[in-house]
Amino acid sequence: MAKKIDTRGRKREARRWIEERDARCHAMYPLAERGPASFREYERLRDEDPVLFAAVNEANWAEVRKFLALSKAEVWAQWKRRCEQIARQRRRDKRATS
Repeated sequence: MAKKIDTRGRKREARRWIEERDARCHAMYPLAERGPASFREYERLRDEDPVLFAAVNEANWAEVRKFLALSKAEVWAQWKRRCEQIARQRRRDKRATS
């Protein structure tokens, strides 16, 4: 049985790494290549910093558990807020380029 890696104190760093990885992948890769690029980032992290990698995995699973606990109405409300955020961002981008 594998020994659990202690990730105490690395949760904030893990969430920051996830956000930075998402930003890098969204900025550098087209939609079809983001999945493989994200996987390569995880592989690199696993080799470079196993403790942070474990903390990132814990943070990802915590998000999954939180999402699965939502009711259908809460999921729809979250989806609607996200769509509104994207629409606002697109309007800002359009004004900036006009």
